Amino acid sequence: MGAWGAGNFENDDALDFVGELTSGAIEQRVRDALAAVHLVDDAEVDATVAAQALVAAELVAASRGHLADDFPADAVSLTKGLKAADLKDLACDAVSRVLLSSELVELWAESDESEEWNRAITGLIERLGKKPRKKPAPEKPTSKVTACQCSFCLEQIPADELVDMTLRMPLTPGTMERTIYTHAGCLNAGLHPSRIQQWWRLDPDK
Repeated sequence: MGAWGAGNFENDDALDFVGELTSGAIEQRVRDALAAVHLVDDAEVDATVAAQALVAAELVAASRGHLADDFPADAVSLTKGLKAADLKDLACDAVSRVLLSSELVELWAESDESEEWNRAITGLIERLGKKPRKKPAPEKPTSKVTACQCSFCLEQIPADELVDMTLRMPLTPGTMERTIYTHAGCLNAGLHPSRIQQWWRLDPDK
């Protein structure tokens, strides 16, 4: 896989997939890409199959009005063909399958940009979980900033990115617990890609 960045569109497999889409078969092509990660049973998902599934999931998120910052401008029109109600659930399942066991995860875990890739995947998970909006647009911070400070980057945390963790020493009786706060992206950035925390929100459409 030729990649020049950690974004889900910043690799050859992603752009090849987008380039192959046609106006008459977009939904089925996206559906097939999302389903492909489940066709290998317990085996590791091939890197190309995984990368294309992530792009398909990005297209689904964009069709719900939430574009990634690196979403190709010439691909925005393709999202108009994605209206099936079940695509969001299929996209969430596909992302989880990629993170569970795929060659792509191992490749990024060994790279110097694993933190950036983890943040890109965290962003995709967050976009898929947001309430649909009519007009697709790149994501911009809209959530109210809380008084909680991130233990990793020391910045204040927006409400929809806030994660709290309770730390304790489980094998040492009598030790005190401590709660710390972090951005979801900052927490995931430091984890192995296969251990990314997935906070899937309930579908606001239902």
